[in-house]
Amino acid sequence: ITAALKAGGYIRSFDAKKRRKLSSQVYKKGYEARITCSSLRSAKETIKTLKQLGISAGKPFEKGSSTMVPIYGKEQVETLAGMMPKKK
Repeated sequence: ITAALKAGGYIRSFDAKKRRKLSSQVYKKGYEARITCSSLRSAKETIKTLKQLGISAGKPFEKGSSTMVPIYGKEQVETLAGMMPKKK
């Protein structure tokens, strides 16, 4: 999972300062992670692995030539982020 995130996925955290500045009607971004997979089959395997780790994923979708597996919610994203090795 961590290798997949490093290969082309990303984690987005909620920005409280921006939310206060722009209001909830303008700034609607929340916690989200996306894992890039090469195919729908690979995405299904990723979802299965995430489930074993206690993380539920959203419905996979195509973006360009890749299939993305989204993870939504503060707890889910923070759990996933906690698995990532610390940057040096």
